[in-house]
Amino acid sequence: MNGERKKLVVLALALVVIVVAVVVMLGRGGGGGGKTQTVASAGGQDQSHDWSVLDSDPEYLETVAEIAKTRAEHTYTADPERDPMAALVLESDARASRPEREEAPAPVVLPPMTLGGIIWDDETPIAMIDGQDVRPGDTVKGARVKSIGHESVELVYKGERFVLRLR
Repeated sequence: MNGERKKLVVLALALVVIVVAVVVMLGRGGGGGGKTQTVASAGGQDQSHDWSVLDSDPEYLETVAEIAKTRAEHTYTADPERDPMAALVLESDARASRPEREEAPAPVVLPPMTLGGIIWDDETPIAMIDGQDVRPGDTVKGARVKSIGHESVELVYKGERFVLRLR
């Protein structure tokens, strides 16, 4: 008896859905086949609009034609041979479309450093830069110590040569 009861409940729900659908369709003007639509205005009064008037309006038709033309120009065409992981725009195409600006590269500036002193030795000279003992080949603040002289230290930073001198 429990199974029959479930069937009756489902049948009753289906019947309610059908009745509601019919009532809604009848409320829209007899089946919704026309282009007339009833819309509640801000004042609470129903207003009826006949949208078929737009079909004869030249401005409306021109706008629709422009939209259709734009859509036709920008339709997607699937290419079964295209690799889905490949870029849509190649880098060379992207560079070609961008205007090239001849900008001078920013000058390389050595980070602020102070040469505190040099301990000279023919074999392994030592320089004191910002309180750190460095030898040729060492790196300080991203700059490589190229050589240490009697009164100066030559550094290479981002491919550029800089010289720190004792004061």
